Amino acid sequence: WIGYNAARNDNPTGANRPIFDANSVAASDVAKVDTGFNLFYNIIFQNAADDGISDESSFASDGSAFYNCRITSNGSDGVVDAEYYNFVNCEIDNNSSRAYANNSSGRIPVFINCYIHNNTGVGIQCASASELIIINTVSESNGNHGFAVGGGANNHHIKAIGCIAYNNTGASTNGFDLTGTAGQ
Repeated sequence: WIGYNAARNDNPTGANRPIFDANSVAASDVAKVDTGFNLFYNIIFQNAADDGISDESSFASDGSAFYNCRITSNGSDGVVDAEYYNFVNCEIDNNSSRAYANNSSGRIPVFINCYIHNNTGVGIQCASASELIIINTVSESNGNHGFAVGGGANNHHIKAIGCIAYNNTGASTNGFDLTGTAGQ
């Protein structure tokens, strides 16, 4: 899935990317990804009444990637239940809940050079027994933690290199939250 590119003499940055707009239709997501290994380039996903991107596939078929995409202004999470998804040079902002959330264990998202900001909930949240890999990613001005993994005493890990979490507010103001006794 490729938005505008240099071959068309377009500049696929900022607001100049093609837009997938759900127009706030009740209970809608912008995209329900039900097959794995999709690549999305230069696209904006916005204005869903529910989630921006929802993973609907089985564990065996996951693993999509987003490059230079923006996921914004959705009624719930920006991205939810995405297993083994990669986000590179993406912006996830102004969603009415979390920017990224998985609700099951064993899912490993990777964020490289991303900007996560102004979401009502946690910037990036992974369930217990999960791993989060973040490189050169900023999570700021979210309504809860910048980055959070875990719950209870399950194994969970954050691997972070060159990341910034600041100005995250609300009930929990931690930049990085690793809950439980077995976290690293």
